[in-house]
Amino acid sequence: MLYEDPRNRCCCAIKIQIGALIIACIGIFACLCLMLLLLILGRFLFATVPLILAAAYASIFYAHYAKTPRLYWPFLVANGIAVAVGSLYLLVLAAMFLLVPHFWQRWLNESSDFQHQETIMQYPRLVTGCIGAVMLFVQVINIWFELVVYNASTFVQRQHFISQHGAHKV
Repeated sequence: MLYEDPRNRCCCAIKIQIGALIIACIGIFACLCLMLLLLILGRFLFATVPLILAAAYASIFYAHYAKTPRLYWPFLVANGIAVAVGSLYLLVLAAMFLLVPHFWQRWLNESSDFQHQETIMQYPRLVTGCIGAVMLFVQVINIWFELVVYNASTFVQRQHFISQHGAHKV
């Protein structure tokens, strides 16, 4: 009866807990790839962020196998912070896209190989728009991850309630 609730299904009719485990696998893999890239680039301080996020994604595994809804919260908090920071970054990018400040245009033009005047004028908006589109996609994915893992947490919480109090009190 608990599995029939639509809140307990992820995309493609996958059980919400399996969806959370898939999210954990994807997140850990992405965090490890990002950490490796940052280490190769010599950004050792920034490499700690994917390490912390990988630990938050790993908490999903631990929560699933321990059947404890509170253990989903490290991911939910870390991902919530990432969504908030990403939203602020998107606002800054939107301002940069609309205004194209001189320092931003100069930095983008110096870091490119384009020398034609018409290309130099359009390049900052193109790059800013592409970065913004990628960030918007990442934000949507992170919000969806948050919803799936939160639903997995509430599912485990309802399972605990049913096992302790019986199905007739639900």
